[in-house]
Amino acid sequence: MFRALVVGLIVASPALAESREEYQLRKTLESLQGNWGVKQMFVAGKPGPVGGRFQFRDDVLVKSTEPEESARMLFDLSGPVPKVEYTDRHGITMIGLMGRTSTGNVVMCLVEAGMEPPKDFRSTVDNKAVLIELTPTRP
Repeated sequence: MFRALVVGLIVASPALAESREEYQLRKTLESLQGNWGVKQMFVAGKPGPVGGRFQFRDDVLVKSTEPEESARMLFDLSGPVPKVEYTDRHGITMIGLMGRTSTGNVVMCLVEAGMEPPKDFRSTVDNKAVLIELTPTRP
């Protein structure tokens, strides 16, 4: 009986194991879950509003004051810097980069789809990028 169980587990284990990409995506999503506050924001190189609150729920970014203004996020973790695609409820898509700071904050640099994707975490008049830094907050 025990041998049959062990053999069954060994045979089934490759089918149950997740790929490296799936593991990285799962760990990234797990690390983002919870409440985040806007530490700083720049839009086309100019300071934007700060103090807003967001919440990550699985792969959805929810604006705390307006939960209907949620956005689905798709992550591409295949390169050295994770890429993100952000689509809001109106169908507007933004693409860009996402990273973590040494203090654990999340930094995203996004441009509208169709524009040249950002290559670094900078917002300038030329690239018209939105640079946002989120810091963990309590619920």
